[in-house]
Amino acid sequence: MNYPANHEYICRVCDNTEAYTLIDGIKDWEYGYPGDYSYRQCTGCDCIQIHPFPSLDELVAAYKIDYHGFTEPTHKGIVYKLLYNLYEKSTMSDLRKIISSSSKILDVGCGIGLFLSRLKSMGVKDIEGIDFSEFAVKHVRFIKAQMERYNKKNVALG
Repeated sequence: MNYPANHEYICRVCDNTEAYTLIDGIKDWEYGYPGDYSYRQCTGCDCIQIHPFPSLDELVAAYKIDYHGFTEPTHKGIVYKLLYNLYEKSTMSDLRKIISSSSKILDVGCGIGLFLSRLKSMGVKDIEGIDFSEFAVKHVRFIKAQMERYNKKNVALG
């Protein structure tokens, strides 16, 4: 959906109406979902949010269940690895400009947590994720249980 340029900003955390625009003119180049968005940082609570915030119907239309955030690729060819590494370096460099180890991150629509995992590797400690996909939530719970069992086993052996 194309929103007018003067579409009112209201922080979804503190209801403040003033924000700095960090990145403007964002388009969904991967899936072609229509619209122009920006990332704005609230002057009241410093939360960074997409603006304008899509409706639930728009989110469902944009991120169908086959959206890659719900799955990990099982076969990674050489071209995929090369392109992914270039993308990853660029993305991580941009993230380091606006995110520090003391940042508090809530990833809404986190899928199976791949982005949160990247943030953790950057040293960000206060991270949370939520998703409305039952599959994604079950996957994360399974991985978490596996990690807890592994940690208990290593402590017992240590």
